[in-house]
Amino acid sequence: MSLFGKPITEISFEDIENFCAEKHPENVRLDYKEAFSSGSDSAQMAKLACAFANAYGGLVLLGVKEEKQKDGRGIPTAIPGVAEDLKPGERIKQICLDNITPPLIPEVESVPIPDSASVVVVVRVGESDQTPHFMRETGRVYVRLTIFRIWRKMARKHLRPTSSGFD
Repeated sequence: MSLFGKPITEISFEDIENFCAEKHPENVRLDYKEAFSSGSDSAQMAKLACAFANAYGGLVLLGVKEEKQKDGRGIPTAIPGVAEDLKPGERIKQICLDNITPPLIPEVESVPIPDSASVVVVVRVGESDQTPHFMRETGRVYVRLTIFRIWRKMARKHLRPTSSGFD
């Protein structure tokens, strides 16, 4: 089951369960997050969205527990979800709008977990044609380059301005 090509509004909990059962490891286009709170999680989510947009795009499954493998990649182990009453989808969109330049608005869908007050939040960031996106506060550019979740940081001042943005 691929969640990458399916319209985000059509992704069901069964789709997420099947995808996780296939034990897809984290990679340049996939990340799992068990929880989401304010503070450092907000900064990490903004960096991750920025990095995906500046590379090949990607998918974050928020509410999926992972187990790290020897190579550093996470493999899904459980789907506890996150509390829907915290409105994580709206918060993620706002975090991206507040922290990333040019503005970046990911697709976000909260998928209810049956018989639960929790949801899995699917965040899809497309490959951007407005690169580079950078963190507004620091001017840093993040790019998701490897399966080992190493992000390349570039100072915005090292990029050459052009009439259409930056080289």
